[in-house]
Amino acid sequence: MDLLNGKKHKKDYYIIDKTEEAIGEELADILRAKGKKVGVELLNRGLEVSIRYAFEKGFKEVIVLEEDMLKIYTTPKDFVVMHVKDFLKLL
Repeated sequence: MDLLNGKKHKKDYYIIDKTEEAIGEELADILRAKGKKVGVELLNRGLEVSIRYAFEKGFKEVIVLEEDMLKIYTTPKDFVVMHVKDFLKLL
């Protein structure tokens, strides 16, 4: 019904994994288990391009994983940095 009214359902998180261990899929599974709509970057198109792509596709936030830290982008330029463990505690 929302589609008929012109409303778009926002997706929650888009994950860009820059870790050596490739933990992005694991984080995506955790978020999906909590009912979140999650996408994962499969291409290596460059960070800025990927962030813009995610927001253009309707994701609310972009998570960039970098070892034990992550950046959560709320816009293509604005982000906060936190430990992965701290982020998981907030869920």
